[in-house]
Amino acid sequence: MSTATVSYRKFSATGTPSRGFGLIPTKTTIWFGEDHLLLLRRTGFIIDFHESYKRFYYGDVRGVTIEKTANWLWHAAFWGVISTAMLACVVWAWYLESVGGAIFMGLISLFFIYKVLANLFRGPSCLFKIFTAAQTEEIPCLNRIAKAHQFISQLRPIIDSVQGALPQDQILAQASGELAATTPVIKKRPAPPLSLYSGWIHVVLFSMLLTGVVLNILFLFHPHAFLRIGSSLLSWGGIIVLIACLVRQSHSPLSASLKKVTWASISYYAYATLVGLGMQVWYSIDYTVKHPGKHLNQVELLSGMYTELASNPVYKWLTVVSIILGLASGLPGLYLSLRHFLQRPRPSQS
Repeated sequence: MSTATVSYRKFSATGTPSRGFGLIPTKTTIWFGEDHLLLLRRTGFIIDFHESYKRFYYGDVRGVTIEKTANWLWHAAFWGVISTAMLACVVWAWYLESVGGAIFMGLISLFFIYKVLANLFRGPSCLFKIFTAAQTEEIPCLNRIAKAHQFISQLRPIIDSVQGALPQDQILAQASGELAATTPVIKKRPAPPLSLYSGWIHVVLFSMLLTGVVLNILFLFHPHAFLRIGSSLLSWGGIIVLIACLVRQSHSPLSASLKKVTWASISYYAYATLVGLGMQVWYSIDYTVKHPGKHLNQVELLSGMYTELASNPVYKWLTVVSIILGLASGLPGLYLSLRHFLQRPRPSQS
């Protein structure tokens, strides 16, 4: 029994979806078939362990939309902050006469500079959707305007050959009504009403985060134990405020970007907590071995630990990484939260 083979021509692919922060990458590709488009999603790292397919027949396509987004600017800003911080680390390592450290941080900074340039070279980002009589689907791999227009230029002749080319006046007459009429109406349960949250807790969160970063920077140049103790106290207090922010931002009018930055700040607090606890355990064991039978309270333990670690180059590099993570989430977070706080709607006074 012979089986007919279907030939496809791949148009484009991308390593991650255009939205979301999934830990497992999903690679999407779109293919031109003989009578339909094929959207293929593959999930996995080296080995793909899940695939899904979706077909869009040329005769059913009713239209496409391109919505410009600011994701490319946020990506450029994010990678730009990290690149700048890495270059500062190169200068700092060179100042400490650590040639190996300068070369190592320089190689890392080249990677982040490449990410910035590659993001800018791909051009403005967009949200691409395709409409049929039965569904509306976002195409993640067409997340750049230049690529989306290139795809449309290849799709249009195929659609015209299958459905027939419409006169220009008929296209303009149907543009406003036909797409809306053919788009399926999906009934959803009403979402909970948005709260009138002003965002002040987020302002406090990112202010505390950046204050801790400033204390860490001062610690590098003036290694005083109380600076590091103050930074640790801000980190522990920031974790409590972070939990309050994550709870409060649910069903709030905060922008999606601010919510994502708030979630991203978890990396800073997780890193600071792990480094702090790890160093404290290490110093406690080391002190117990060197001074058997002698006990210290928490303040004496932290003061002695940070005084001894002030001259440790490994701990300095760990502090530099903490500063980079703090700046990457603290600066955009404080800007977005302050903008929301200042532009929030205020109740009218009668």
